[in-house]
Amino acid sequence: MASRLNIPYDTLSSLNRISNPQELKKLKTILVPNLPGIFVPLKPKTALEDIMYSWRVSHYKEALKITVSHRKSRTEYNFYLGDRFHPIERAYFLQILFRFPLSKGVLSSGYGERISPFTGHPEFHTGIDIAAPYGTDVFAARDGIVIGIGFNRVYGNYIILEHEGGYETVYGHLKEIKVELHDRVSSGTIIGAVGSTGMSTGPHLHFEIRRKGAPTNPLPLITGFKK
Repeated sequence: MASRLNIPYDTLSSLNRISNPQELKKLKTILVPNLPGIFVPLKPKTALEDIMYSWRVSHYKEALKITVSHRKSRTEYNFYLGDRFHPIERAYFLQILFRFPLSKGVLSSGYGERISPFTGHPEFHTGIDIAAPYGTDVFAARDGIVIGIGFNRVYGNYIILEHEGGYETVYGHLKEIKVELHDRVSSGTIIGAVGSTGMSTGPHLHFEIRRKGAPTNPLPLITGFKK
């Protein structure tokens, strides 16, 4: 569609408030501008819009103020003429922001509400659990900086990495930690090994993605997941 209209997909997706290509299937009407650029809502509602807004507010001084009326609703945008997604936005949109942190594994517990295996009561699971053999290498899911390593009774041995765009990843229940505090690591760097430390029912990796300190579902953000 972008090719046929000669308008970048960044422009079409930002104007139509699409966070990933799959959302296009849900739209019955597509708004098409006559100029390329990035439309950033003044009131972001999604993580992608929040990234676009925070990035451009801090890196750009001027934007065109545009109000778009559609189906009895009005949306105010900052329009950045000729701009494109920066790498973080593009990776988020294409859902390749993070790599799978293991070479292989089985999803044993998902993100969200579940029954605690320890108390039998409902709880909110802030990440995903990936069962894998004891000692399996754990990879950094993205380039980042080690901002936390240690042990606690819940996560056992854990690592926290900080990434560009306000993201953090957490790796828990590790057998061992193979990085030091403040290390810079690249995506795919071996940072630890799967274990069963802390509150664990067997060898697995507890993996979290946090955005501005708040946990978010990792599955839509990672690539290379193999059940």
